[in-house]
Amino acid sequence: MQALPPSIWAHARETLLFVTHDINEAIIMASRVVVFSAAPGRITAEVTTDLPHPRTT
Repeated sequence: MQALPPSIWAHARETLLFVTHDINEAIIMASRVVVFSAAPGRITAEVTTDLPHPRTT
C-alpha cells in the first residue's frame, strides 16, 4: 500500500490526503504530518518532514 500513493503523486502532482494510525508510515510517506487527539478529535501537533524523496522503509 505504501508504494501506491507516491506513484499517484509522482504522476498527478496533486495533493493527497492519507489517513493512518502508524506514525512510521506517516513519516515515510508525508511531507507534513498532522496529529489528532482521541476524543474529541482536535489537532495536537503538526510536523513538517524535511527528508528527501523518494523515501524507503
